[in-house]
Amino acid sequence: MRHSLQRVLILATAAIISTIAVSSHAHDLRYWVWQHDDPLDEQELTELAAQKIDTIYWQIGELENIGVTWRWKVRFNFPSSDTTRIRFVPVVRLVSREHQPFSDASVTVLLASLSAVSAKHDELQLDYDAPDRLLADYARTLNRIHGLVPRLTIAALPHWSRADYLKLLEPNVDELLPMLYDFEAEPILKDQSPLPLISPEKISK
Repeated sequence: MRHSLQRVLILATAAIISTIAVSSHAHDLRYWVWQHDDPLDEQELTELAAQKIDTIYWQIGELENIGVTWRWKVRFNFPSSDTTRIRFVPVVRLVSREHQPFSDASVTVLLASLSAVSAKHDELQLDYDAPDRLLADYARTLNRIHGLVPRLTIAALPHWSRADYLKLLEPNVDELLPMLYDFEAEPILKDQSPLPLISPEKISK
């Protein structure tokens, strides 16, 4: 049973930075479901009920920014909350390789894409690995996106917990959920250099 659940649920515990205080004796345990089309089965729902889980963040797709447009690169089915005690929150991952993804024209298109999602829900979560140089622009964009939905949360990189970054982000979202996995640099062992990005031996073949 547990192996079946782990197949679906990507991240077990959300370490939460929130403007809403959580009592020290309470554990706010939530899950993410990533890149999954099928609804949870009875076995998984039973396990979640045993853990007293009432909120799952469910990825519904990925919006890719090219130029000033945002297009759905992939979409996933979203489960209904009517048949279960669990509240499902849609998560949209944003991806951009543009130098300036948050121009006025680009944000207008992004808002149009997200409005169709947020219209049916009272909460939306975004996942975007904003580089430091774009964090202020991202924060301003979050302010505009928040106008579409009563509650807006974001997945956050660990170093966004710095006071200067929180000052930018906190006024524009209801909650930040840091992603505390796989963010440490690979260790470099003594007398062992990192492998080259390009291997001369392979090029010569």
